[in-house]
Amino acid sequence: MPPGGVRLHPAERVYAGGMHPMDSRWTAAVVCSLALAGCYAAPGEAPLQTAQAAGEGQFRFVVFDVGQGSAAAVITPNGCAALFDGAPTGRGATLRTALRARGVTRLEFAVASHYHADHVGSLDEVEQGADAIPITAVYDRGGSYTTATYNEYATQFAGRRNTVTVGQTLSLCGEVTVTIVGANGTGLSTTDENALSVAARVSWRGVDVLVGGDLTGEGPNVEALIAPATGPVEVYLVHHHGSRTSSNAAFLGAIAPRVGVISVGANNSYGHPHAETLERLAAAGVAVWRTDAGGGALVEVTSLDGTSFTVTQGAASASYAPHPGGGGDTNAPTAPADLAATAGVRRIDLAWAASTDDVAVQDYRVYRDGALRATVTGTAWADTGLGDSEAHGYHVRARDTSGNESAASSTVNATTFCGAAITTRSWNTRRSELTLRATCTLQPSAAVSAYADGALLGAMTWRASRGAYELVRRLPARPACASVLTNCGGEASSCF
Repeated sequence: MPPGGVRLHPAERVYAGGMHPMDSRWTAAVVCSLALAGCYAAPGEAPLQTAQAAGEGQFRFVVFDVGQGSAAAVITPNGCAALFDGAPTGRGATLRTALRARGVTRLEFAVASHYHADHVGSLDEVEQGADAIPITAVYDRGGSYTTATYNEYATQFAGRRNTVTVGQTLSLCGEVTVTIVGANGTGLSTTDENALSVAARVSWRGVDVLVGGDLTGEGPNVEALIAPATGPVEVYLVHHHGSRTSSNAAFLGAIAPRVGVISVGANNSYGHPHAETLERLAAAGVAVWRTDAGGGALVEVTSLDGTSFTVTQGAASASYAPHPGGGGDTNAPTAPADLAATAGVRRIDLAWAASTDDVAVQDYRVYRDGALRATVTGTAWADTGLGDSEAHGYHVRARDTSGNESAASSTVNATTFCGAAITTRSWNTRRSELTLRATCTLQPSAAVSAYADGALLGAMTWRASRGAYELVRRLPARPACASVLTNCGGEASSCF
């Protein structure tokens, strides 16, 4: 289980083909190292390294442990690297040490998602000190920001800044493609610095990663604007350190990440990640890893050939299958059949027939009104905590262990009942008279009828002075039981 404590996807299609084939540049570097001779790259190529860093020859996405902030790097199989955000001020040495431990001595470019200090505070520090790592170019949203941290950033990278546009692509040494899917509100007019965050989809073979700074999912909902261009991803660097105002349910359903990495400081004053966000991630079936786990440790995603990827943090490690298209099993399960909904008081219960698959069905994704609501392993689920007379439509999709998702089941609609209760039930023997009083969660607008031993007595009258519906009726004999039924589905009974 990942340190984040949220359910893992089963390990599938783990690379077992032995050493991954290396290209001529890797081979040349090994020869140079063995010969202890000086080596030079061909024009336009990154300098060859004379020592191989651990993990070279595979795609790597590293989320550094920088406390309450964010910084991540993408490293190609041939060792080219780019940085996404630069951590809070004072973390430059941490970044330089971690990058150099992975063989990185130069960054082709850096992307600054936005200008808050916890994201760009140490970008300038990466280029400073005896172990400085130069950055060829930086990409950001353009414009300016009135803070000392921004001024330091702008001064350090004067003449090297480039303003991104939505739809723009950046190539990392011809191996990894970075597509800008959001920037400057993505067409929405806003001054919220978080909402202005640059969002980028990093793509290598069958592995896609979304990095979007502190992008917002409400007030304003920019996540909805980037979702179509983003599409399904394998890894999601969770927006805004897991804040409740990001990672909304519809967005998670659209990008369907296998893994979510939360860059967050232990015991931070913001309460990140918020419980609501963790619940939404869990409902979407996302395996969560956190940099504050175990007191703090970086999280590294690696892949040899794009047909599987592995997440490692300290001694913890788990492998995952990418979305269909990267090889292996591409057959989707059959759609769930016989979906049925049963309405109750403030809840709707769903049940369906199991799907079949040529490998194995892993789970079912339940959608309410088109948005992903839950991920479950069984063939039933209860939508609880709803309101009175609340109407919803539901459909379900099955997902197999390779991540293939079935077509949608048929859609069913249901409306919740309102609650009702009998507060007074009395029998006057002398007068042979039954008195009933009842309450309803939709009072006084609901209509309530009374019954005695199943026979209709009539409509109950709303008594504002009593705060209840009332019926007084003479009967031939005391009934065994009395009951009430509302026009919104609520019912209650009481027996003598």
